[in-house]
Amino acid sequence: MSKKEQENLQQDLQQQELAPAEAIGPEGRAELEKQRQEALVRRNKMGNMPVGRLLVSMSVPIIISMLVQALYNIVDSIFVAQLGEEALAAVGFAFPLQNLMIAVAVGTGVGMNSVLGRRLGEKNVTAANRVAVNGLFLAVASWAVFALLGFFGSAWYVSAFADNSITGGVAQMAESYLSIVCIGSLGLFLAVTTER
Repeated sequence: MSKKEQENLQQDLQQQELAPAEAIGPEGRAELEKQRQEALVRRNKMGNMPVGRLLVSMSVPIIISMLVQALYNIVDSIFVAQLGEEALAAVGFAFPLQNLMIAVAVGTGVGMNSVLGRRLGEKNVTAANRVAVNGLFLAVASWAVFALLGFFGSAWYVSAFADNSITGGVAQMAESYLSIVCIGSLGLFLAVTTER
């Protein structure tokens, strides 16, 4: 453990109102060491937690998230279908772009976490923090691109993929829905990026 990590750990322990090793006798040093190890695990669980527990604690939220993402379009279609065929057709135009947004967010999150894991493995906390900040910036920048596309380009998108048989009502509903989905996708980008 480097000197800086030891200082950080000592600060954490002091914040938790734990006595330094010199203030307690030999009988309390084992307890202090146990508390230090627990504090170290809390700081960097990927480097210190047992693999089985780590795998479960990190995979369950991702599994649930992917299930929710997969069910989103199905549940959305069930509710929109109650409004009629035209509404369902309009929502169908947004599905490919929604899947593209999810793919970009997942790609950003997986890439960020790959680099983040390497930096944490190197015990380079400063570089890991930079990676996390840059990953969040990329997520927000990706959202901004899709928000601009939804705000300014939804009419173009619908007209590019629609044929002449589409009625004006369906096209107008598709443009409105696409704008709302793209502009409101900030939560999707942040959630998917940070959970990966």
